[in-house]
Amino acid sequence: MTPKILIISSRIPYPLLGGDRIRIYNICRNLTSAGYKCDFLFLNNQRTSKHELTEIKKVVDKVFYFDFPSIKFYFNSIKGLFSNEPIQSNYYYFNKVQNYLDGVYKHYDLIFCNHIRTSKYAAKYGIPKIVDLHDAISLNYSRAKQYTTGIWDWIYKIESKRVLRYELEIIKSFNKSLIVSQVDKDFLVQNGADSGNIEVLPVAVDESYLNYQPKLEKDWLIFVGKMNTVANSDAVVYFSYDIFPTIKQNISQSEFLIVGADPTKRVNKLSNINGVRVTGKVENHIDFLLQAKVVVAPMRFGAGMQNKILEAMALGKPVVTTTIGAEGINGENGIHFLIADAPSEFAAVCKELLNNQDLRTQIGSNARELIRQKYTWNTLSQKLYSIIDQVIAKHEVRQS
Repeated sequence: MTPKILIISSRIPYPLLGGDRIRIYNICRNLTSAGYKCDFLFLNNQRTSKHELTEIKKVVDKVFYFDFPSIKFYFNSIKGLFSNEPIQSNYYYFNKVQNYLDGVYKHYDLIFCNHIRTSKYAAKYGIPKIVDLHDAISLNYSRAKQYTTGIWDWIYKIESKRVLRYELEIIKSFNKSLIVSQVDKDFLVQNGADSGNIEVLPVAVDESYLNYQPKLEKDWLIFVGKMNTVANSDAVVYFSYDIFPTIKQNISQSEFLIVGADPTKRVNKLSNINGVRVTGKVENHIDFLLQAKVVVAPMRFGAGMQNKILEAMALGKPVVTTTIGAEGINGENGIHFLIADAPSEFAAVCKELLNNQDLRTQIGSNARELIRQKYTWNTLSQKLYSIIDQVIAKHEVRQS
């Protein structure tokens, strides 16, 4: 009998902005195409449009959604301050949603929670359940502390103490937890998680990225990402002030493009720097990537795998990143990407790539082949199906 799965997401996965939305959208698409019956439930802090629903309905059987005004989410976060659970798990928790799920969950063979933010809804259910943690948020927060200021510094101090404890509880109460990299899994296991309850399912790229043809390149260094996240904002500020001026001094025609939706005020101010351009949301970020000579991802903190890096590699673009940025990618420095942690070293590597077409072509070609072999949905979807089937089968054996 075809397994029936309910997928719960803390937000609408369309438009495909941000690695978490891209991942859950493709999980839905691949499960449905493989014959699983998937219903999708999500929360939204604004009115869901007909266009968004149409796009989601293309990759699942049924869609259920709950639109709440933003003020209710903020009220939840205030309540969360007085809880022992992470603020973010309270932010997305509504009794109305819980009551609905309590009435329907037994109709499904498995519940799939996207992120720990939705895990609270299903933790108590006695049916098979899987949570996609994406990355170890606790690892990200532990790394971010030294770089955050203002309200984020305060939030991270509160959340970092709660999130690790909560992640460990969820891993224990769910049949399986997915995570995108071995580094993140090792961190959680070192802090007490059962290794057998965690499966590494890396970030994957849509195969279509491998088919794009090169375009005439400009002297662009480019960063692509959702620009209201703390890690992305920090990365472009760091690059603009500490790295790019050295490049600009030596290669006067070079430009640094910051491409992505929702730039913060801090990011928008970077356009005052000579040669820096903040585009905001663009219709097609791939077109910008194809025209750039170098893709940069100077991540100073974070966890998991960087979807932005994998996409650039799939397009055959040379990527310069940091040790943290390259985590989880099973490639080699100097062959599939270039790693530089010090500002002077990062600038030197970028200058070399801008001036050396053969090196750009070689690194880009190697990168694309690595993605083809290891990081497409065609390659990784079978592991996802196997994990789901095993969880359901073990539950059925226990019930018989």
